[in-house]
Amino acid sequence: MFNLNGWKDIYSFTFIQTLKNKSFKVSFAILCILAAVVLPCAAFISDSSYGAAEETGNGGAGASGETKSITEVEAVYLYYDNSDKALESVITDWEGMYKCEYLYSDKEVLDSKRADINNDNTYALLSVNSEDGLYDIDITVGWEIMHDMGVLDEALESLKSRLELLQLDNVSTGLGDGRDVEVSGFLGESGENYSDKFNFLTYMIQLGYIMILIFIISFSAERIATSVVTEKAGKMVEFLMITVRPMAVMAGKVLAVISTVIIQVLAMILSAAASAVMCNIFFDNIVTNYIVNSVENLNSSSMSFTVNPLSVLIAILFVLGGLLFYSLVASLAGASVSKIEEVSEGMVIVTFMLMIGAYMAIGVGMRLVMNNYSGEQGIYETVTYLLPLSSPFSVPQNILTGSVDIGSALLSLLILYAAVVFLIVLSSKVYEFMLFYNGTRLKIKDIVNIAAHGRVKGGN
Repeated sequence: MFNLNGWKDIYSFTFIQTLKNKSFKVSFAILCILAAVVLPCAAFISDSSYGAAEETGNGGAGASGETKSITEVEAVYLYYDNSDKALESVITDWEGMYKCEYLYSDKEVLDSKRADINNDNTYALLSVNSEDGLYDIDITVGWEIMHDMGVLDEALESLKSRLELLQLDNVSTGLGDGRDVEVSGFLGESGENYSDKFNFLTYMIQLGYIMILIFIISFSAERIATSVVTEKAGKMVEFLMITVRPMAVMAGKVLAVISTVIIQVLAMILSAAASAVMCNIFFDNIVTNYIVNSVENLNSSSMSFTVNPLSVLIAILFVLGGLLFYSLVASLAGASVSKIEEVSEGMVIVTFMLMIGAYMAIGVGMRLVMNNYSGEQGIYETVTYLLPLSSPFSVPQNILTGSVDIGSALLSLLILYAAVVFLIVLSSKVYEFMLFYNGTRLKIKDIVNIAAHGRVKGGN
């Protein structure tokens, strides 16, 4: 049942045949070209945007003294202790940096407007709370303006920096302790927390990882299923089975296809690196500057990375475990059909499982964004982290950003590889029958009957 003698021969044969395949060569070339142009294009676009901002005077409001327009906010209602002349001076200077109507209000007016704010409002409410020389900022905005918060976020960051300097000045008088000024508040009338951690950077990184993993798994799964069906339809598998057991055939094919996908990914990385080096040589380090700016943006964001050898190893094991899990499912899907034209039908279950896992992980990312990356793990997150369908998509990036602790990640990893072992055991029972089966596409209930009884229900 678990005889793997001859898997190396199957591995070599499948690996070489895949590399020789015309579709592989075409996709390989296209992906390398895309990898080579993406980073330089992003760098050029970023450089052009930065240059345009400098030319129009919108790139450095604080340094140049020029004002920037908070385009989506028509008015900001302010509340602060105007008896604190140092605080009033800071806010007055800050108001001059950003074009907008600023209206000083008492606390009752601010509370009344906060109760009435809704999605259609184009005003913001801002109060600066001061106590013993320490300052905190509360802001309330409507959901409608959240799609264009860039300048407002920058204005808040500017005010935060000025208040932190004022706190340091207060230290000399015995007030303040130099702590960070916190920015918090609400979105619309829902009362959901806004805070200065509300940004989509972590979510975009998570989404990018999920898309890349979907691409890798889809490629490997389709190639495995196509390879199995091709050899099954061409009767080649019958010759292979004379000397090689079914488990060896499956192991060789799965590992060979995963190897070709890894080669493809490495080639894309090398193409991107080579392209970046050439652009740096001819265009004054434009890609390096773009990467440095991106890293600085990461450092200035609310993201907290917990990168260490253990977390990186766990993330890699999750990716490999996900590849094995879906590749084994694809191998069974390929064996369940008898004709090349039916490959897409056999892959339906693989695609369905893949989409469920990916969308569950995307949901976790969205919930983390809306909860300000607090890392608080609810039932939905727990299920997504533990379920083998979704854990390869949800755990790796979250363990690196600190949203998943090492203990939970190790438990999830154990469940994932237990599922891989289960698939191997299931495959050992049904794979041989399925390789020799010719007829209509086998359904899940048929595969279960093969595992339980060694035959399709109603068959001989």
